[in-house]
Amino acid sequence: MMEAEVISQLGAFCTTDGFKFSGANGQFTRHFPGGVQSIIISTTQYEHDVVAEIHLGIRLVRIENMIYNVTKGLKEFESNSHTILTSMGRLLGKRFHRYTCQNEADLFHAKVSIEEFMNDHGWYFLNQITDLSQLHGLFNTFSEYNNQLFYNDYIRAIKGLTIARLVDYKSYHELIGTYETLLERANYPESYRSSYDALTLFLENYSEN
Repeated sequence: MMEAEVISQLGAFCTTDGFKFSGANGQFTRHFPGGVQSIIISTTQYEHDVVAEIHLGIRLVRIENMIYNVTKGLKEFESNSHTILTSMGRLLGKRFHRYTCQNEADLFHAKVSIEEFMNDHGWYFLNQITDLSQLHGLFNTFSEYNNQLFYNDYIRAIKGLTIARLVDYKSYHELIGTYETLLERANYPESYRSSYDALTLFLENYSEN
């Protein structure tokens, strides 16, 4: 079984909901005013099978452009970045949830399982995160479930702060301190800290007018 076949079969449900195959990296996208929703079928080809994993995400152009203008030069903020991207496994509260496809029976089982997940969790998540206030709650509420959705504290910090500033979060300055503590614990390189400081300065003086 080949990767292209797995992506085509597992991604069939996407095209019935307005998503279109982007032609690269197993990504299906659906545009909405101000951004793009993504379903990504990540695959790894082995000798006798293909391992597939589902990721869901969103790109809010306004947020990404604001961040990239301040932190340009960091690879994480290229023009195709996601505001949030997380896996099916993490949305289910697990480290990962992958499918090993060796034959048509495996592929059928994976398709049924993924469609059930999307109906129970996935579509709600994708639609929820198009709303800035909902996205703010996801980034800036530090529950055990929310925390495990993010792969990288630095990415969460700069995007969470930007979102908080845009929704005029009343505890914005306290949030800066919370993220500074997270970054200090993670011991990120100085270049990352410099970009974080530049962003907080930019946001401090940011005005919608």
